[in-house]
Amino acid sequence: MKQMKQQIDFGILKDELKEIYSNLDEEQIAKRLYAKDAYLWGTDIDQAEKISNRLGWLDLPTNMDELIEFTDEIRKDGFRYVVLLGMGGSSLCSEVAKETFGNAYGYPELLVLDNTAPTAILSIEEYITIEETLFIVASKSGNTMETISFFRYFYAQLEKQEFKNPGNNFVAITDEGTPLIAIAEEYKFRKVFVNPTDIGGRYSVLTNFGLLPMALMGLNINAILESAEHMKSFCSSNTSIEYNQPIALGVALGVAQKNGIDKVTFVLSYSIQAFGVWVEQLIAESTGKHGKGLIPISGELLNSPDVYESDRIFVHMYLTDDDNESTFQKINTLKEKGFPVISIELNDKLDLGAEYYRWEIATAIAGKMIGINPFDEPNVAEGKKNTNDLLQQWQSTGSFNIKKPSWKNDAITIYGNTHAVASSSLKEFIQSFIGQAKSNDYIALLAY
Repeated sequence: MKQMKQQIDFGILKDELKEIYSNLDEEQIAKRLYAKDAYLWGTDIDQAEKISNRLGWLDLPTNMDELIEFTDEIRKDGFRYVVLLGMGGSSLCSEVAKETFGNAYGYPELLVLDNTAPTAILSIEEYITIEETLFIVASKSGNTMETISFFRYFYAQLEKQEFKNPGNNFVAITDEGTPLIAIAEEYKFRKVFVNPTDIGGRYSVLTNFGLLPMALMGLNINAILESAEHMKSFCSSNTSIEYNQPIALGVALGVAQKNGIDKVTFVLSYSIQAFGVWVEQLIAESTGKHGKGLIPISGELLNSPDVYESDRIFVHMYLTDDDNESTFQKINTLKEKGFPVISIELNDKLDLGAEYYRWEIATAIAGKMIGINPFDEPNVAEGKKNTNDLLQQWQSTGSFNIKKPSWKNDAITIYGNTHAVASSSLKEFIQSFIGQAKSNDYIALLAY
């Protein structure tokens, strides 16, 4: 396997970064990481206990026989489609695989449903032949409401067709002892794949959650893991942090954030653009804590330096076989203007296995540098509770208790604490809202 290249051009922060690398060498950060020392992320005993149960992703799986044998069984039984039912970390890695590789000849076509909009569900239903479809119900907790709702809907559709054993068209991926295992037993699922409990959803790409869909679409998962193992080899405790690619990357991101450079802008070459969907969720959900974090930006058209504020750090990931010449020119111009740039070269699409592992480590180390716990999920339980409360409210009253809108016309209603001045038109309202932005603020458009 060819050497994987990573180059960090850090502009005016170059000297500071080198000094921090040296200090971290003295801390033996790599050795402590692979010893799963939870105190890397702080001295709080309760936090350390929780983190210690979230570091299983450091150990890569070695035996893929079960997934490969199951794939052969599914092909033999004539399944033409595989539909992954999941949300967030349980589905994004499959999105990347589908967009980057597509299904191999003679293997089922992989589709991903992670959207509860009726049109999204119906588009899947209209595309597939349901009796020739294997549904993967993927949920770490085993009680993700959206995922369980997807399952119940498609199971009901098979029942309507008087399918003899609807459960034979379903498999589950979940942790040990979750409610989904009980559901799988009740509805006689074809198989349950139990994932290690010490791996969080967004760090689960190189586990059953990511590898089973990849195997079913005909991807060489052994090669994916071999690539990840190659990246792991950079993490030897005997390697200086400066040359320890994943840790050096994480340190650089953390140092950038502490210097007010927190907009991580991904520039991905054509063949690997889908990787941005996965990595932006990993970074955003892991580092956005207590008002601190990194803001990943993927899919933005690369522009000239004068367009950008000083809060940008660029990550240029490219496949050597892609046409990269014009992007190289723009990236070099950004370097010349002093913007921090991280360049990562891939020799093959299968090198994405290494990139998954690189970015999991880098994100965890960036969290250490920033001073936050990259493994907790402070708002997940809150979000689930709020959703349940709203649904119970609807069941009880037939309506939602919605606050008075901030602005409204016949077509659009806007809610929220915008503090915008009274406006006679939508244009005036938006201008007033945007006018509140300060230097290095950003506006996020979240489409549901």
